[in-house]
Amino acid sequence: MKNIVPILLFMLLAIEAGAQHPVTSVQSCPDNIKIKYVLQGENSTFVFATYTKQSEDQSEICLSRKTVACNEDENFKFLEAYSMPISDEADQAFILLDQIGQKLNFVLEFEKIPLGESFDIRSLDYEDRSFVVTGIKADTSVVKKVDGKRFIESTPYVKRGKYFKDGKTCIYYTKEGVWVTIDATLGSEYLTLNVSIVNDSDHGILLDLKKMTAISKKIKSDKEIEEPMHILSKSEYNDIWARSDANDEYYMKSNSALGKAGSLVNHESWQHDVWSWERTGLEVLGAIMEEENERSIQPYKDRLDAARKAGLKDYLQSQSIAAGDSYSGYIKLKRIKKQKLAIVNIVVDGMNCMTDWNISK
Repeated sequence: MKNIVPILLFMLLAIEAGAQHPVTSVQSCPDNIKIKYVLQGENSTFVFATYTKQSEDQSEICLSRKTVACNEDENFKFLEAYSMPISDEADQAFILLDQIGQKLNFVLEFEKIPLGESFDIRSLDYEDRSFVVTGIKADTSVVKKVDGKRFIESTPYVKRGKYFKDGKTCIYYTKEGVWVTIDATLGSEYLTLNVSIVNDSDHGILLDLKKMTAISKKIKSDKEIEEPMHILSKSEYNDIWARSDANDEYYMKSNSALGKAGSLVNHESWQHDVWSWERTGLEVLGAIMEEENERSIQPYKDRLDAARKAGLKDYLQSQSIAAGDSYSGYIKLKRIKKQKLAIVNIVVDGMNCMTDWNISK
């Protein structure tokens, strides 16, 4: 979403600018990149280009922040990219291309470059050789009207990114105004996925959990074994939670059991995911045990029921999401013994939001 404002600013510049020139020659350029136009703005220069996927290994593309334009005398700072992610340590993002022949139109903005001579585009990161173009020459005698918005929107794309928040890895996917963010919490029995969907597109979208898949990978006898993980429905998780509540109630039925149940609270609450509703229930139990003159378990049962109902409101289900709306929740996946990796795919608006999570314990 952070790219919306720069794109709008770029469109305003493109409309106001009156000198858009076709690129007539390039000395050297990767086969999958074509430099097409140069637009000279008031304070910066825009370079229009097209990337074409030519092989299966060209599935993720991005641009280094250390990219510059340069001529024989000086470098020109890289200011912004449109429809091409700038990947860095804080936000590692890529464009995903699925099919050979698929194209991506993008625009790069630099400090104003003199167009009377040729210039290069290259990265100052000398380990990055994916985008090196030399000898770009624009014909300034020819003015061509380029609709920048149409140029970019004519090649829709999916972007995948990763960032870190409060020590957790968050994966996001975005396509034409639809944003899906996923993070995970690992518990002793379940992998909990937290999913947030924002629909800033011009149409309604569908989260169809029937299309969701989850695969476990583990090593057995030096061989990689795959098997499906069970994805709990809301009703299944409600039953499991209710059984857990009933078990807690059993320990509350006699004063002699209170000491035993109390000794379990501090230990067992730490076996559940942080902020999980199971842990909340155990902490409620602990709080009630500390109340003086507590003789009935009914208040405890009522509070467990309320906690379960509140928690299940956020359990993920198939959902239609209108334009301008959002939807978020969590879903539980049953862990598999000796599992090392979980690969999960959630489909939203035809977008495959695939994530993989290492199981380290």
